[in-house]
Amino acid sequence: MSIMEARFDRLENKLDKMGESLTKLVEIDTKLDHFSQHNANQDKRLDAHSLRLDKLNDSVIKNTGTSRLAERLFFIMLTAGISFIAYSLRG
Repeated sequence: MSIMEARFDRLENKLDKMGESLTKLVEIDTKLDHFSQHNANQDKRLDAHSLRLDKLNDSVIKNTGTSRLAERLFFIMLTAGISFIAYSLRG
């Protein structure tokens, strides 16, 4: 009977180890699910930031054209003003 008891003890130890292993696998699976959800949330947030940056880029391009026109008009007016002052002082 001692041989049978020893065999049952070994079998019981192996079953205990298998149970612990399954518990660890469930914990790891839970962590992986959490990381997967977190990654999906981060992807959504990055997509939203990318869209905002694209809109900002379009706005900057539009404003660049407008500011270039305003700058040219300013320098034309400045040149005209200086020319007028120089013409007025000449005479």
